[in-house]
Amino acid sequence: MEGELLNKINQLEERLNEVESKLENLTMKLEELSKIVEEKRPILIKLPLSKPEKAEGKLLERAKEIFK
Repeated sequence: MEGELLNKINQLEERLNEVESKLENLTMKLEELSKIVEEKRPILIKLPLSKPEKAEGKLLERAKEIFK
């Protein structure tokens, strides 16, 4: 009985370590994406939005150029 509990605790600790590692990786990726967004924000803000129907198309075109 005690051996089974220790085994289960070890399994849970291993799983916790895996989850913590994945969380650290996701956090780093999120930080990288945040930096990219901050770098690109001034470019996106300067987009000309003369007419609403044209604005969406222009925004998509500019976004494609920026994120190539």
